[in-house]
Amino acid sequence: VKMLSDGKENGEIGLWFKFLHPYVVGALEAMDYTTAIFLSERLYYHYKAENNQYSELSRLLLATCYSRSGKANWVYALLKPHCPGNELPQTAFLFAQACFQLTKYMEAEAALLGKKQVGDVMTGKVESIPLKSHGYFLLGQICRRTSRLEQAEECFRRCLALDSLHWGAYQSLCDLGAKVDCKSSWFKEDAVPLSSPSFLRYVLTLPPPTTSLAPPIPPLAETISSAFAHIAATGQPTSSSLPPTASTPMNMDVSGLPPSSRKYQTPHRVAIRKLPDTPATPAYVTPPPLQTASPRGKKTGTPVTKQRPKRGSTGSRGSGNIVTGEETTRPLRRSARISSSRGSNSSLGGGSGSTTKTPRWRSSRANTSQKKGTRGGGTPATRRRGSKTESRDENSWGGDDATPRVGAPTKRKLMSENAGESLPPPVAEKPPPASRGLSVGSVPFSLGVGDAKTPGNFGAGEIEPEMVDKAQEAREDLGKILRDMAEGYQLTATFKCQEALKAFANLPPAHLHSGWVQGRLGQCHFEMVDYSRCVECYRRVRKLEPWCAYGLEFFSTSLWHLKKEVELSFLAQEVTEFDKLSASTWIVVGNCLSLQKEHDTALKFFRRAIQVDPYSAWAYTLSAHEFVANEDFEKALCGYRQAIGVNPRHYNAWYGMGNIYFRQEKYDLAAYHFKRALGINPRNTVLYCFLGMVQHNNNQNKQALEALTKAERLEPTNSLAKYQKARVYFTLQRYHEALEVLEEVRDFAPKEASVHFLMGKVCKRLGKVNEAILHFTTTLDLNPKDKNVVKNAIDKLHVGDNESQSDDEL
Repeated sequence: VKMLSDGKENGEIGLWFKFLHPYVVGALEAMDYTTAIFLSERLYYHYKAENNQYSELSRLLLATCYSRSGKANWVYALLKPHCPGNELPQTAFLFAQACFQLTKYMEAEAALLGKKQVGDVMTGKVESIPLKSHGYFLLGQICRRTSRLEQAEECFRRCLALDSLHWGAYQSLCDLGAKVDCKSSWFKEDAVPLSSPSFLRYVLTLPPPTTSLAPPIPPLAETISSAFAHIAATGQPTSSSLPPTASTPMNMDVSGLPPSSRKYQTPHRVAIRKLPDTPATPAYVTPPPLQTASPRGKKTGTPVTKQRPKRGSTGSRGSGNIVTGEETTRPLRRSARISSSRGSNSSLGGGSGSTTKTPRWRSSRANTSQKKGTRGGGTPATRRRGSKTESRDENSWGGDDATPRVGAPTKRKLMSENAGESLPPPVAEKPPPASRGLSVGSVPFSLGVGDAKTPGNFGAGEIEPEMVDKAQEAREDLGKILRDMAEGYQLTATFKCQEALKAFANLPPAHLHSGWVQGRLGQCHFEMVDYSRCVECYRRVRKLEPWCAYGLEFFSTSLWHLKKEVELSFLAQEVTEFDKLSASTWIVVGNCLSLQKEHDTALKFFRRAIQVDPYSAWAYTLSAHEFVANEDFEKALCGYRQAIGVNPRHYNAWYGMGNIYFRQEKYDLAAYHFKRALGINPRNTVLYCFLGMVQHNNNQNKQALEALTKAERLEPTNSLAKYQKARVYFTLQRYHEALEVLEEVRDFAPKEASVHFLMGKVCKRLGKVNEAILHFTTTLDLNPKDKNVVKNAIDKLHVGDNESQSDDEL
């Protein structure tokens, strides 16, 4: 016992790891990181001096606990001496992820690729990468952070090719402006392979999920006693295969294959994953007392216990009355948990040929006082709680001589009273009542574990064609919804907002009125300069998902444009109370203060947003806008450049730089930046207006007229584009066309002083002096501050056209 308890002298048994690993997994599932770290540290230091699989697994388990608890620097310090090397793929991925979080991009890349370079990925020289699709996605993020956009796009495409449901890769490709065919790249048929019989039986026979994510962890004493009882009986250690946890990287086996690539494969006997010997939880429900069945002995002569011990005794788990302690027998019936693939002649003791079987109950601990059935060589087989030793028929995984699974479900098994009788058809699985305790196996620890009927572990009965048709119909419905969402997001990322609105409109109401879709609709309206509808969409988002921080930049900026100071102030107070660690929160506060003309204070909050998220392009851009308001153009240009460095497709920063150069009368530089912004968002009317203004001031009137005409075509109600177009007509001495356009603008903005002033100048050129005086007088009433300019224009009414070309403008 001393030799086995240590686990070192008896080879790589790894008993300590098997004892504590379920507890660590349970603590991680419950987010009890203190317990998980403490126990995994014990395993790490116990196996630290050894150089075997358990030293590597214990280090990986400890690093996973650090990573789950948000301690990326601890993960880095723990794995740095061992990476890169011959570590497990999960270890390399976890180290690369920690390096990425610590902005150590070169080390992260080396952990994923080893001695190869990112360029080898594009040329196909990289055959494998840790964790396949997840590794390519992480590598793509590294390339994107280091401004290697072509390599990043290739990595994201490879990730999407391996996993067509990887939304992160698809979203990143859309954000990079890459052309992605959502119909062929997103949600392929292999994502839901209904053509596979194993997968089809899996989806049609899987029992309904329960409220628990993992089975309850048994007491440590029962785990140790069960393990030692098995060793004493068989002379063999328990299986060294490890149960996966619920998420990466610990839900991968040692081979590095993710569950998505192996859970639907046809199982083989040599590849069966086994849980460590964990007994059932004491919480169970005793079936109601029914008729009495007289047990008979087995053909092998093995004596049968006449009376079962009472519940709570140290012997086998009894079925007697809980109150009186008397034994109550009941007829034998088939449990709903028993798979229909097992033959009717299966027995617990491995014997055969008997016409009458005795109901056997799982023992709570090894009972050495009772004699059990013998195994192949006559060695007494001590029954352990939580194990299965019955034989299997030819429909089982491993055949008649297959190794029994360890740690299988611990539901009580009821065998048929007569071996010759055919068992009744399996009973449909029902979810356990909420008042009953969950036993081990009632919830699958992962696919392929527990009582869940997974590929290779469900009944071999035939599937009705109606169920297959329903599965295919469900897949088509799911694919249509996901493709519509993917298409809408791609159109939004490429600023094709009208088409995006139509794509989202095809969604069913349940998804159309979700927070994510309403946020995308609000973003579309924002890009279309329809701030009122944008605000309406994000109001609905706040009602549906008040915890969601995405899109607050568009929401608060739209309120800023609409001058809704009260609502913006309320939003700022609401988000600061909810989440102070989000960059979007401080962007809302900065916009609120900017609307109140407190530019210096707004700058402080925008800088706080940058501190929280150094990769927020909006925070850099809005802080640069505040520098422009303070006429500090150098710092503003620096802020815009930082925003472009974070996101080269952030066209707002390109627009900001062009606006500064326009105010500095550097028209060539201004036109360049406006064209770069239009290359990203070719449907923004404001950009076309400013480009037309720059070209008009640079005496490029024909090009200016084309740009303003495009702006007017994209948004017929854009009064700014019409006004600037009238100015170009006035410069080209096309006065009648200018007057027609100005009359349309006056209908949209009847109280705009600059419109009436330009109309007065046009009427003067056309010889309509009385109408010119009327427009000048209206201008003076609307804008008394410019009375000197207006009076000067009135005084020059009778001056020749050539002398009046240099009239001042408002």
